[in-house]
Amino acid sequence: PYVHTAASQAANYLDVSFQRLGVDMMTLDASKFYGPKGVGLLAFKRYVTIKPLIFGGGQEKGLRAGTENVPGIVGFAQALVLAEKMKQKEVQRLRELQELFITYVIKYYPDVFIQGDIEKRLPNNINIAKLGLDSEFAVIKLDHAGISCSSASSCMNLSEESYSYVINALGERGRASRSSSLRFTFGRNTTRKEIKLTLKKIRSILITQ
Repeated sequence: PYVHTAASQAANYLDVSFQRLGVDMMTLDASKFYGPKGVGLLAFKRYVTIKPLIFGGGQEKGLRAGTENVPGIVGFAQALVLAEKMKQKEVQRLRELQELFITYVIKYYPDVFIQGDIEKRLPNNINIAKLGLDSEFAVIKLDHAGISCSSASSCMNLSEESYSYVINALGERGRASRSSSLRFTFGRNTTRKEIKLTLKKIRSILITQ
């Protein structure tokens, strides 16, 4: 069997060297590191055999027929170069925002817990949970207040049975809170002022529910 890693979220913050990762296949999504949407990358070792999805031409090493999206490819490459240049400073900046958020939640909301390891996580992501919280309703209320967050992964299609397998894997507490979680994601334009405003806005939701 082959080992594939979806490294789209990692490109901004971690080492995504294909050789050093030791995987057989890796995918990246340009939009996750501020490149053009609709452009992705699939890297795979020479011994991996892949069948084409679109036939007819020799483009993309015979795996995807059709004219290449040259502007998109160039944009992808440039965005990746810029992400690499900004990585160290941006990781440090986001870590500080993340620490501010987590410290505040732990201090003022004892019945709210952080999903996942507090330290071993990407610097741009926080998932909090409160047992009994109606996360879908909370998302709507926060959106009305000008705060964008989510009750699930950005690539999930929510239904009654489609809760995050990652949350489920966090153990009994994770499974119990799978419908009571809120995900906040930071980016290059997120400021300390915005984090403080978010913490102020979520107070009414976390206290009243």
